[in-house]
Parts: sequence; C-alpha cells; structure tokens
Amino acid sequence: MPSLHAAYPLLTAIFVGERAPKLLPLMAVYVLGVWAAVVYLGEHYVFDVAMGVVYTAAAYGLVVYWPAFRKRLR
Repeated sequence: MPSLHAAYPLLTAIFVGERAPKLLPLMAVYVLGVWAAVVYLGEHYVFDVAMGVVYTAAAYGLVVYWPAFRKRLR
C-alpha cells in the first residue's frame, strides 16, 4: 500500500500522453486493465489502487511543478 502496480502504469500513461496525445486512449485502456487485474486477481484492494493514484499525482506534481513553485518562493 499504495499499489505501485497502479501507480507506474498511470505515470507512464501521463508522460506518454504528453508526448503522443494520440496514444492516450490506448494508454487509458491499459491503465484501467491493470487496475482491474490487480483487484480481480487479489493482489490489491481498491483502496490500494486509489492510494497508488494519489501517490502518482503527488510524485508527478513534485517533479513537474516543484521547480516553478520554488522559483516563485525566491
């Protein structure tokens, strides 16, 4: 907990979507498939997957937006 099985595909989809927006629907299917699989196969609970999404959002926010936010603080 959190589910990195949920976090890594989402993070990959975010960055692929930024570079190749046409692939975003395919990546969405992949991400949702992984999420469904880890819950269905009993690897994680839905809450673990949700926390993986929160973990991904926090990591993405820190990496992408932190430098600009830090500049504003100075």
